[in-house]
Amino acid sequence: SRLFERLTGSAAGHADELRRTAALVELLALVVEKWSAPASLPLPAADDGVMSAVVSHIRAHLTEELTLDSLAEQFFLSKSALCRRFKAATGFTVMEYVILCRVRYAGTLLRRGMSVRLAGEAAGFGDNAHFIRTFRRITGMTPGQYAKEQKT
Repeated sequence: SRLFERLTGSAAGHADELRRTAALVELLALVVEKWSAPASLPLPAADDGVMSAVVSHIRAHLTEELTLDSLAEQFFLSKSALCRRFKAATGFTVMEYVILCRVRYAGTLLRRGMSVRLAGEAAGFGDNAHFIRTFRRITGMTPGQYAKEQKT
């Protein structure tokens, strides 16, 4: 919260402007640190074997078309039961989780030097423009910016 106060406070002179710039750099460092941290997305509690299986299936089939209908059918659940149990187990909707996994995987591919277009395709995004918009919405930067930043 102090960081936020330093960012939003009024700058009276050059020293204040430098402090604000330093706070912005600190904020960006925190974002980059969080994004590049190896921490994985949440897993369901061990007592929900079905949701653990759904998560494993999503991670194993990221590049394929994943729909609520197909997942519910595969795991013998109604769509509403799947959605309710998945959200309770992970804190995300099914499709939010799919998108987050795809963006994380694309980030890994970009760090390895893959082009933006190929990383998006490999991560299961059928449309490059959709991949770029989604990546930016989640990470705060475009895939190209992310790849460029990883090189420095």
